[in-house]
Amino acid sequence: MEKSYLMGMIAGAIAGIADGVVSTFGNSLGAIIGLWPYIEGEFTISFFLTHIIANLTWNILWGIVFGFAFAMVYDCIPSKGIKKGLIFSLLFYFLLADIRTSQILFGWSAFGEGILTLAKAFAWTGFFASITYGAVLGYLYKPSK
Repeated sequence: MEKSYLMGMIAGAIAGIADGVVSTFGNSLGAIIGLWPYIEGEFTISFFLTHIIANLTWNILWGIVFGFAFAMVYDCIPSKGIKKGLIFSLLFYFLLADIRTSQILFGWSAFGEGILTLAKAFAWTGFFASITYGAVLGYLYKPSK
């Protein structure tokens, strides 16, 4: 495997960790400020540990995938450094993953308030998570010469 792809995967995994933490707290903040219903007993240590572990696991795995993709298209993205990571994450991560998922869920929201809540959560949390992921990825990734 080419060294720059491996470096993208490593940077993506680390960015995935930051993304997982932001996702966990972003979801909780959305409930606290009333974007979706508060669930009784939701904000316990057990809740945060369970969500952080799940978010870290999945976000590290997807962070590796997106880090590999970032390394593949790095030269095609305008700008440099953190801005390059932000452009990538807002286009690929936020638009293709979070907004697309949110739009699909919104289409099914007639079947229940819970689905509409998920649609809102994907859009809200995905925005902040993608900014975090892109900033960390852009900062850490240095292509091999």
